[in-house]
Amino acid sequence: MRRRVFVIAAAAAVLSPYRKVKAQASFGTLAWVENGSLWIRLLPDGAPSKLASAPGLRSPRFSPSGEWIAFENAQEKRWAVRIDGKAGGELNGDAAAWLPREDHRLLHPDAVFAPDGERYVFSRDLDGPNGPSIGQLCLASLAELDREPEILVWDQNGGKKPYAWTRDGKSVIYWNADEWGASPWSDGIALSIVDVARGRSRELGITALANDDMLNLAPASAGNLLAVTSGRFRETWSEKRVTIVDLDTGGSRPLMAEEVASMCPSWSPDGKIACFAAPDANLAYNRSIAGTTERVILPNGRVEERTITPDSNISLDGYTAHPYLQQRKIWRLDPSGAAAPRQLTSDSRYRDEEPLWSADGGKILFGRMDFEGNRSLWLMDSSGGNAAQVCRLQAEDTSWFGYYGYIDWRAAFDWRP
Repeated sequence: MRRRVFVIAAAAAVLSPYRKVKAQASFGTLAWVENGSLWIRLLPDGAPSKLASAPGLRSPRFSPSGEWIAFENAQEKRWAVRIDGKAGGELNGDAAAWLPREDHRLLHPDAVFAPDGERYVFSRDLDGPNGPSIGQLCLASLAELDREPEILVWDQNGGKKPYAWTRDGKSVIYWNADEWGASPWSDGIALSIVDVARGRSRELGITALANDDMLNLAPASAGNLLAVTSGRFRETWSEKRVTIVDLDTGGSRPLMAEEVASMCPSWSPDGKIACFAAPDANLAYNRSIAGTTERVILPNGRVEERTITPDSNISLDGYTAHPYLQQRKIWRLDPSGAAAPRQLTSDSRYRDEEPLWSADGGKILFGRMDFEGNRSLWLMDSSGGNAAQVCRLQAEDTSWFGYYGYIDWRAAFDWRP
């Protein structure tokens, strides 16, 4: 199957040019969506510039050079604009991801590139008479775009989704579904790893939600490690724990207590981890009402009165879980487990999520949301001090709930640190 790559055309854009962005600042460039417009600024204190406006504008992504930003509109059409606002236009075709080293786009919605920038993997499903019947993980190369991709993994159990190559370029980590349908992908999928040269795959013994920010590969200096938000079921307020997986041995260990729901680990350049965490809502709620009674209707219609215990495992709905979601704060973790987790943020007015490190490891960018669902991005020292708001984000309906407590922060911004 031929895979096309194309160059962005500097077409006459339906985009308004604004002030030219100046030279790169020490903490990088931020692009974000606010009030239906794409904005850009240098961190920490550059002046904001508006680059484009479009209904439903979302998912801004810097090109490898940093000179272009691609984004989607409400019709899921893709556009690109220069960071100086002087050129832009619609991207022809179903463009998906930037190539890793050039300002080109590749026509694969889930292409994941090797460290060499040439080879990439992608998933595809082959249909049978009654829908998808074979899930494949395929290998291709930019040097041989007309060549049929090599099939690394295939089975009839369910679809695949690649996450990342290991730092040495020898293996690929991927989600490996064991049944077909949309529901399994909402409730967590088992992770596997395949040796590309040998074609041998093995399970990692970890289940994770199929969002890229649920996983983060360690820098090479920290070892062949993967930080994962482990846990089944779509409710992110319960049974989620940041876990370290040794990709060489397959061993794993959680970094926070069972009573804490922790998510979205992010490695610093020197091998520390930031995440966000709050009390496990189901556990905390069960313990708060322990000793009370509830009336239960049994399958035979008989009504039975039961006493709640800390282990009753009552699952919460979103509205009951909301106060617990609001307790999410940014934490710093020691991947070795030698040092205790350290809380970095504590402002009770906000729910803090999605930490990302600056290139020098001295700053953390993170998302904040108040109880009404108003969202913003903040920058703070990696020690937790000097937190300052850098922008507001696009308002969304029921944004506090997201998808069972998961907020797709990356749909609203991109950071080139």
